[in-house]
Amino acid sequence: MLKLYILIFFLGYTACTSNDEHQLQDEITIHPKLHEDDDYYEIFKKSTRTRGVYDNFETKYHIQATYLSPEFRSAFDKRLKDLTSTPAFNLGANIQKAGFFVSIFGPDAKKIDLNNQNLWSIILESNDKKFQPSVVRYLADKERWSPFFEHVHKWTKEYFIMFESSTISPPASDMLANQKFLLKLSNLDAAVSMSW
Repeated sequence: MLKLYILIFFLGYTACTSNDEHQLQDEITIHPKLHEDDDYYEIFKKSTRTRGVYDNFETKYHIQATYLSPEFRSAFDKRLKDLTSTPAFNLGANIQKAGFFVSIFGPDAKKIDLNNQNLWSIILESNDKKFQPSVVRYLADKERWSPFFEHVHKWTKEYFIMFESSTISPPASDMLANQKFLLKLSNLDAAVSMSW
């Protein structure tokens, strides 16, 4: 008889707990770091070029540029949603612009200001045509970008560099699939070209 009471109690407890499963529960999730998110990291590495400029063993510049291709923007938006649940923005919204995320390091902070047109020339070359950027935007919030891009730290400066698709043929959204192109950054010290 005791066994029957225990069985009834256990069945009643199980029924109660199964109803509680549909209740809200406390939860803690540790998000994967950039290199631990295999799907995102693979697309990031495919879209990114890194160049170091050295003179007599002295670092002049270290530049990392990520081409914001449609594939990369989609992966970025997915990772952003996975990390924040309610993303405040997405890169896919500017799909008609050819864009790059650029992180630059140099020992002299004044010399790594890509907004300074007296110091830097930025050109996109495609099919023997050259294009000037329509936007070079400095990004101050490093905490916002470090989960998505390597080499973002307190000694670097980050920028979005955008080129209007109306000046580019084929359209920016098709560039990576249809043709090779170069992003060139140059100043009085050096010139760096990165190809995709």
